[in-house]
Amino acid sequence: MIQELFAVVEPDFIAMHMVRGCPHPVSGTLRRWFGQNGIDPEYMAMVEDAEKDGGVASFPAGHVLPAHGRETMYRFVIDEIRARSRDIPIVLCRETPDMWKLFKADLRTNPANCGCGSLPRG
Repeated sequence: MIQELFAVVEPDFIAMHMVRGCPHPVSGTLRRWFGQNGIDPEYMAMVEDAEKDGGVASFPAGHVLPAHGRETMYRFVIDEIRARSRDIPIVLCRETPDMWKLFKADLRTNPANCGCGSLPRG
């Protein structure tokens, strides 16, 4: 996806937004939206793990994945972006302050520049 993006545009910035705030059960909603095979199996396993024993996949800021899962996905995508552009600003849309801190050196921007203008505070 990142390779295809850079093949056709030179973006001013890239905003990443995790799936969040889905109707419950999140795993069922994702299957309806994207089909049985339309979701990465590792991602789906994280969602299903959060739903075990009647739990709800809901974490700070309405995310449906725990921080370690979001961190893993962000790291992969950020590394792919940085392989193509060292300078383009990257925004973590509607993400927690802790996640912004974790990737601060990689983003080339700060939460005040979030394109959605609705970062959670705290």
